[in-house]
Amino acid sequence: MAVFNINNRSDIQKMVKQINKEMRISIELSLMQIAETVKEVWKDFVNAFWYGIYDPIVYKRTYETLNSIVTSSVSKVGDIYMVSIFYDTSLINTFQYGNYTGHENPDLMPYLIEEGVNFTIVHQRA
Repeated sequence: MAVFNINNRSDIQKMVKQINKEMRISIELSLMQIAETVKEVWKDFVNAFWYGIYDPIVYKRTYETLNSIVTSSVSKVGDIYMVSIFYDTSLINTFQYGNYTGHENPDLMPYLIEEGVNFTIVHQRA
């Protein structure tokens, strides 16, 4: 922390401004560390309870869903600092089933993981 010589009101204002800046940096760094920790725990969960349930036989895993879990940068609205941890579905592009490579709706995968929905996919080749 900086050392301040306070001789007048302007010096106090400079000191407060510097303290606020250092607090903001500290808060943002702490939030990013927390977000990274939460992201790793989330990835461990997805890896254990989604990918770890079985080893695929008829398709090749891309791990795009796992690797789509990302963090935003820290933002501040008023006095509130925010960071988001989320699935960036733009990073989920393909799946492979045998010799077939699919380009399906990637927004479905996070929903299935989070909600645990039972479903049946009927796929017919044209």
